Amino acid sequence: MRMRPFTASTAATPTAAGAAPASSMSSPAPLRKARESATGSAGSYFLGSSTFSVYEEMARQLREEGWRRKTEAAIATADFILGDRFRIPYTLLRVERMARSSWFGGTRWVNYFEGSHRLTLKAAMVQLMKEVDTHWATWLPESYAVGGDQLKKADERRALLEALAAAGDDDAVWIVKPSSGAKGRHILLLRASAVPEWLERLPESSKSMYVVQRYVDRPLLLSNGRKFDIRVWALLVSPYSIYAYTQVSCRTASEPYDLSDITNTHVHLTNHCLQKDAAHFGEYEEENEMWLPQLQSYLTSIGKPADLLETRVLPAIKELLVRTLLAVMPEMAVPATEAYKCFQLFGYDMILTEEADVRLLEINGSPGVAERFLTPLVRSMRELLGAGPKDGTGSTTTTRNCDNTSHEGFSENGSSSNSGCASPTSASSSCPGRRRTSHAFSAATSATGATRNWRLEDEGFVLLWRRGDAVPPGLVDVC
Repeated sequence: MRMRPFTASTAATPTAAGAAPASSMSSPAPLRKARESATGSAGSYFLGSSTFSVYEEMARQLREEGWRRKTEAAIATADFILGDRFRIPYTLLRVERMARSSWFGGTRWVNYFEGSHRLTLKAAMVQLMKEVDTHWATWLPESYAVGGDQLKKADERRALLEALAAAGDDDAVWIVKPSSGAKGRHILLLRASAVPEWLERLPESSKSMYVVQRYVDRPLLLSNGRKFDIRVWALLVSPYSIYAYTQVSCRTASEPYDLSDITNTHVHLTNHCLQKDAAHFGEYEEENEMWLPQLQSYLTSIGKPADLLETRVLPAIKELLVRTLLAVMPEMAVPATEAYKCFQLFGYDMILTEEADVRLLEINGSPGVAERFLTPLVRSMRELLGAGPKDGTGSTTTTRNCDNTSHEGFSENGSSSNSGCASPTSASSSCPGRRRTSHAFSAATSATGATRNWRLEDEGFVLLWRRGDAVPPGLVDVC
């Protein structure tokens, strides 16, 4: 089933997020003078100890422009907190407020949302989507979350066994993924006939969770019959705004696709850290990577429509990003009254079926970024957050976060702001806090910027959804 396409809004001239509301975005002269006096020409940042290339690159850029690094003891005084994912002191940050004269005008940016594990842990993501998205089966392969402590909460193994029995296809291939796994480690491909035995070996009480997922066994293939997947970078920014980085990486396999051999990781798993050891690594594409224009050229050469990516694949990707990030909004959105704002970069791994339908594989909360994109991606992130390279006082001269709406009268924590909001199940539903929109989701627009499609030649981030835009049909209880 094809997913319904929608247009995206350009992020060309939005309003700075994390600073003052729109009515006061132009800092009064005394406040601006005080800020410059307090901060000099740059602000301060804290960088944790984890080696994540995106935030290391952000720290490098900030440092080169004169930003000052803060110690962990002084983390609450930093304008940018580029912390370790599970060590950010949110409780402290709630009570330690920034001065109005600080670089972002009384607030700070934190690089992870609380609750993002509901998307990035594979089992939690599967459970969440089944709860809130009645259309999940149109974009997520058939999936079951198994493992954990069965005495506390039964998993989905019974439903999985029933599905296997109903299908009656012992040769069908299923893929087993550790819920918290990364880089392709500990992934298994099993024939359906072997799944029950694997389930029997799971301990009744365990901290480990897994996703058992029907393998996409008829993928779209490249030259020499090789498999590939698609890595898309999505940026979530307070107040709840969803962006996509328009440059996309296609990670390719080194060996021809062969369903008769499900043990060869160089055939079936395209993770760079696995493929780099293959005998034919880099033989077809440099570093086993290609980009969307190259992919479209190849598709055209084999008789696919010349606009297949722009008219079908990219709209489906956009809807997938929006559906998943809206599903977790009640748990992740930061209240407007909070003493900090959050942003987080996610890495979405997807695959195309031979009919060019998009299927989600997993979502990464600390994704790697292709080296050629790392510096411009981080620079674009900073501009959206109001800390671009040309920014000297906290008021950017280039792109800013697109929500210029006053926060007065509503909350983003998914609680009090829900008053009077029925579960949105139609294309005309929208979230509270601004007027309810009546336009179709396929034509969702933003109050700033021109509405346009995501095109192959685009660069930087494109705005996909913001507060007040319509909610995709099939999502329930996300306001």
